[in-house]
Amino acid sequence: MSKSIGNGVQFLNRHLSSKLFQDKESLYPLLNFLKAHNYKGTTMMLNDRIQSLRGLQSALRKAEEYLVSIPEDTPSSEFNHRFQELGLEKGWGDTAKRVHDTIHLLLDLLEAPDPASLEKFLGTIPMMFNVVILSPHGYFAQSNVLGYPDTGGQVVYILDQVRALENEMLLRIKQQGLDITPK
Repeated sequence: MSKSIGNGVQFLNRHLSSKLFQDKESLYPLLNFLKAHNYKGTTMMLNDRIQSLRGLQSALRKAEEYLVSIPEDTPSSEFNHRFQELGLEKGWGDTAKRVHDTIHLLLDLLEAPDPASLEKFLGTIPMMFNVVILSPHGYFAQSNVLGYPDTGGQVVYILDQVRALENEMLLRIKQQGLDITPK
């Protein structure tokens, strides 16, 4: 239907939510994803100390309890070791406030799942570290131009977009408390 055009992500999110949140046992794929999530062998989000949904909720509540007792601007590097003992790895945020907000999102999702919470939580998980951009500008809708120089405007536009994307990726990765340089 024409009214659905442009809403594909929302549709997929609702579909995933309906499959994921049928009962408490159906949340295990989310737990397994968070445990398996890594970048170049570096574990992110959860480590092997968390083996069940009950264990995850318990660790999240302990972490939340700790986070409300420290200043919001405390860097996550100051409590990463403590969180590793609970089963939580890097990737939750760069400050106590951001980590608390992400943990609170997941707790809400585990206790009362809904598509909006799932979308918001998945949006906080660092997942994109490499991007390939292919720009065919100047090669379509013209004949016999292969090898001729471009006016420069299209290429400059793409390069500006690439810089903006890189800056956004760097900011999001930093906000998640990770020391990764995207490519």
